[in-house]
Amino acid sequence: MKVVLDTNVLLSGLMFPEGTPGRIVAAWVEARFEVAFSLVQLAEIGRVLEYPKIRRKLGWDDQQIELFIKQLYIRAEVVELGPTVAGSLWLRTTWIRRGVIASFGKVDAGFRGTLTLGAFNANVSDSLDLPIGERFAQVVFEDLTSPAEKAYGERSGHYQDQRGVRLR
Repeated sequence: MKVVLDTNVLLSGLMFPEGTPGRIVAAWVEARFEVAFSLVQLAEIGRVLEYPKIRRKLGWDDQQIELFIKQLYIRAEVVELGPTVAGSLWLRTTWIRRGVIASFGKVDAGFRGTLTLGAFNANVSDSLDLPIGERFAQVVFEDLTSPAEKAYGERSGHYQDQRGVRLR
């Protein structure tokens, strides 16, 4: 089941784990349901976490807030391709021009989950700063003329329904 969790419920649940919002957040952490976040909501959560009163209650520093927001962003970008759609991943040319090297490949028909992208900064004179929400890669969707003989989940499916980074 996928739900939309109001920002107030999420933050109240983090600050007051013994209350009803806390039990809702605990159920989400236990993977009893998935939460759908929009990019607008993620920006709102980031702003609200900067409020001094909330920072004090959570006891989070800048690094902990940034990590939490990154984890939410990972959950926001979920790809689900049908049996007649595949995709090609491409690094945006802005990053290529800055010296980033990446090899992504195909997204198979039937794949469902988050995509894990790897890249290398070959520009030794410029550090790589990738702000949250920055467009880094793009997916070019390809309509297949017929359904895939075997969808991703039927062939191997090692990363089907993955959320976040999973090393195998």
